Amino acid sequence: MSHIEGVLYVTIVEARKLKDKDIVGKDDAYVELYLDKDYKQRTKTIKDTNNPTWNETLTFNLHKHQDELHIHVYDEDVAGRDSIGSATINLKKHVFGKGRYDEWVKLPTHLGLSSHGEVHVIIEHRNKLINKTALIAKRSFVQLFVYILPFNKSDSLTNY
Repeated sequence: MSHIEGVLYVTIVEARKLKDKDIVGKDDAYVELYLDKDYKQRTKTIKDTNNPTWNETLTFNLHKHQDELHIHVYDEDVAGRDSIGSATINLKKHVFGKGRYDEWVKLPTHLGLSSHGEVHVIIEHRNKLINKTALIAKRSFVQLFVYILPFNKSDSLTNY
């Protein structure tokens, strides 16, 4: 894979009106996310609700040509999982250049005519250059702080 172009912070806040996949009870929902199918991340499972709250932030290293975030919501079962719904966010269109995305993402049915619920997603993008600048600023602050430490009243500036 190519070198890292930036970092994506994806917060899965909550979901609402998830389609109930269980015959008895409610969903035991979790969200699986990926930019590349070889590296998937997921939230914890929230049991027995169709309106779960996660408030989890997942971090992804962003490589060149990764411009879609795939979101899959599942109902966890003893013998596997059932798909509740999925969506794809076009990062070029909604995130890159804007820095932040804060939306309710619909989980359309197979034909897209209705919804299996929606997920509140917040995405923050930081490119590599901004991260380096922030690091330099932090180092400069620490160095500046060292030079402005208080001294005793009996000392004068000429003693330094």
